[in-house]
Amino acid sequence: AATAAHPCLVLVYGIGQDMRFLDEVAEPYVRAGWGILCFEQLGRGERKPVQPVRGLSSLLEFKQRISQMVVEVRRAVDYLASRQDVDAKRITLFGISLGAIMGASALAFEYRFSSGILMWGGGDLPKLLTENKYTRQTEQPYLKPLLRLVNMFFLSQAEPLRSIHHISPRPLLFQNALHDEIIPKVCTEAYFEKAGTPKEILWYDCGHETGLSHELILKIIDDQILWLKQTV
Repeated sequence: AATAAHPCLVLVYGIGQDMRFLDEVAEPYVRAGWGILCFEQLGRGERKPVQPVRGLSSLLEFKQRISQMVVEVRRAVDYLASRQDVDAKRITLFGISLGAIMGASALAFEYRFSSGILMWGGGDLPKLLTENKYTRQTEQPYLKPLLRLVNMFFLSQAEPLRSIHHISPRPLLFQNALHDEIIPKVCTEAYFEKAGTPKEILWYDCGHETGLSHELILKIIDDQILWLKQTV
């Protein structure tokens, strides 16, 4: 008998996560009929250096991490497309936080993705770095100029506003937190507005990492699965 081909998600996790996050969230998607693949990012999990990396070295490692993310996302699609049990026409990128920021570039360059879910993301990285809740609360006068330099030398290649409009006409679901401490709302709005159609944005009454009750997490996942079933 022929092997059934299933739609699949490529999960690109956030800055402080690792592949263990997949075990925490996979079950509802699998129950709904979706496969889900996650790769370990450079510097995380089993790819974490034996000796801690600090200072400038940590920034250089992070730059390498984000440089490789788009390449590794595309390799994930290569792998899925080679499997008979995956419907290669129904592969969706699911990016969270940093994964949503870099996911915009991955979606723009990898046309084999049929759609994308971008959760807790935003654009305009200089503003994101200098206008988030934590930066605004600091009294250190040198911090904002320093963050602008960090963006210029280490993060400018990751700016999603450069590429997100190239994803259209493939559909996008944006999910964002109303009280996000890390991604200013103006950055989310810039990111959403720059994207082409079709697109949809859903807002949730929580922060980036705060106010995420078990019930709300299930609601966020249910919204994703409903959107996938209606769209993909």
